[in-house]
Amino acid sequence: RSVVVSASLSVDEVPSACALIATDGRVLAANCRWTALLACPGPVGERRLDEWFPAEPDLLSRLCKAIEGPLRVHGRRDDQVPISLIVDATFDAPSGTLTCVARELAGAELLGESQRYLDVAFENAPIGMALFDTSGRYVRINPALCRLLGRTADHLFGEIGRASCRERV
Repeated sequence: RSVVVSASLSVDEVPSACALIATDGRVLAANCRWTALLACPGPVGERRLDEWFPAEPDLLSRLCKAIEGPLRVHGRRDDQVPISLIVDATFDAPSGTLTCVARELAGAELLGESQRYLDVAFENAPIGMALFDTSGRYVRINPALCRLLGRTADHLFGEIGRASCRERV
């Protein structure tokens, strides 16, 4: 079924992955690019947005506001493969529907996002962690390891890891 997205355009004519979503989260219509992006084996009619994005509990309200601009969302495709998308939504108040246009994060964008997650986890870990070069010298040290060894990161950089641990023990 072809649903009109604007006065002159249906979801099937949108060149990107596109879906028309009701304010209760039901997918009213989606084009073939949307179903391919989310690996849907069949029609998506009456499916709910939160089936693909359960870790995004306020996604619908964020999309309805549409003042944040494109949103990064994380979920799982129907084949359970994790997916990260950029979703741009337009809310049509009279009809109470959202038009969502999505694209998958890929390449450098996805790598950059993964690196930011690693950085936050590394810096905030309650246990001491370090990264070493091939010679065993510290190249990155988290605050918990500095506290454990009683030394600053600047002092540890370039030292061989085993030597600084032996001194402490």
